[in-house]
Parts: sequence; structure tokens; C-alpha cells
Amino acid sequence: METTSTLRGRVEYLLDLVPGLDAKQLSRLAGLASSHVGQMKRGEVGSLHGDTAEKLALATGASRMWLCFGEGKPPSKRAVAAAIAEARARHDASEAA
Repeated sequence: METTSTLRGRVEYLLDLVPGLDAKQLSRLAGLASSHVGQMKRGEVGSLHGDTAEKLALATGASRMWLCFGEGKPPSKRAVAAAIAEARARHDASEAA
């Protein structure tokens, strides 16, 4: 895993914290286009817009400042796992409705 000083590194960090979570799943849970997180992970997207950062923050438990700029502490494994579990529950509920 590379450093969290880049968006690519921060996305890889988040994905590495949750076993079995991949870029496509995280995109879906965050309400983004299915390829969006994958593009970030490959370094094709170098920065986040506010709405994208907000969606990723909600899905992962990371702060928008950390996601966008790497400022502050990275979220813990426990926080990310809990946020992903909540995002999965929201997604499942919306699909069942």
C-alpha cells in the first residue's frame, strides 16, 4: 500500500481496511458511478469534488478533509468497517424498497 499523501493512497488504505471490499463495491455503496473509485485507485482521478467527498465520507467514516487533502488522522479500521456495514444496510434497504 502506498502512502496516504495521495488520493490514490487514501483510497487504497480504505479498501485495505475492509476484507473483501473492492473499488466497485465502494463506488456502489457511496452512490457513485461503478468505475469511479477504481479510477481513483488507479490514479486517474487526482482530486475530489465536494459531493463525491461527502458520499465517500458517509460510506467510509473518513473525514472529507482527510479524503480530499490527507489532513488529519486517517480513520481507524473499526470506524471504516462500521461505516461500510451501515452503508451496506442502507443500500440493501433501498434495493428492497
